[in-house]
Amino acid sequence: MAPSRIEDSNLSTLDTKRIETRIKPKLLLSQLPSDEMNTVDFRGSSFFKTNENLPTPDEVMAMSNYPHKTFYDPPPVIFDHLGLLVKFGKRITIAEAQCMWAMKELFGDKVPVPELFGWRVRNGIVFIYMQLVRGDTLADRWDDMPEKDKISICHDLHGIITSLRELQYDDTCGPFIGSINRRNVRDYIFLTHPLGGPFKNIRQFHDWISSLPLIGLSVPSDYVDPYRPYLPDDATIKFTHADIHGRNIIISRGNSPKILALIDWEQSGWYPEYWEWCSRSLNTRPFPTLLATQP
Repeated sequence: MAPSRIEDSNLSTLDTKRIETRIKPKLLLSQLPSDEMNTVDFRGSSFFKTNENLPTPDEVMAMSNYPHKTFYDPPPVIFDHLGLLVKFGKRITIAEAQCMWAMKELFGDKVPVPELFGWRVRNGIVFIYMQLVRGDTLADRWDDMPEKDKISICHDLHGIITSLRELQYDDTCGPFIGSINRRNVRDYIFLTHPLGGPFKNIRQFHDWISSLPLIGLSVPSDYVDPYRPYLPDDATIKFTHADIHGRNIIISRGNSPKILALIDWEQSGWYPEYWEWCSRSLNTRPFPTLLATQP
């Protein structure tokens, strides 16, 4: 099957929407590249200015040293000479690629992500082809970083998170809790449970969370979860990365580093407003205190 070609001209409607809603961009589900397409090339991306074709899934798997041929969770494969990184595996979803595409189109440099070149689906394995961002992870540099650089990075990260939280949901379908393409929630803490969502409101989402520890147990009909009242049903819904930590932040090399890209968008989606803070608190010990000081 020939790859679906997505040209720059096809993005004109979204570009217009971005200009019209510069302060509070809106994500329309109808504008996302369809997750029903198994072979997609973004022909207007920088990769195709110097290359005709992306490496095939067979070429990617041949480059992988992953010992388990189920390819559930292999490390990405890098084609250094092409400036290309391929993230793939059975746990990877097209929603992550859709999210990267939307962030680039709606926010540009305000929310830096690797450029998306295309995707493939082969035998249940998703391959996401993206820009190889050449830099260091924040985790590798943090301990030796001067305080002024830490504050600068956290200030920039605060701006990125603020931009994400300004994203407006699609009026045609209303708010929901779930992945960017209105499918189930993808946060890792739920992946050992039956998939849930999308949820039409926060109360429904919280009720589902409350029910998870009871799966497989014999529970009296009048049982009341004593922790359920601590989940605030009056929270608002915000777009959330859901996995912000040092290894998912790529920074420039050398002095006065800047954030080059926020990566690993596989858990991202619409969540209660507190979700980003809670997930960040679990994953990034140094950051919450410094982030709290940013304007």
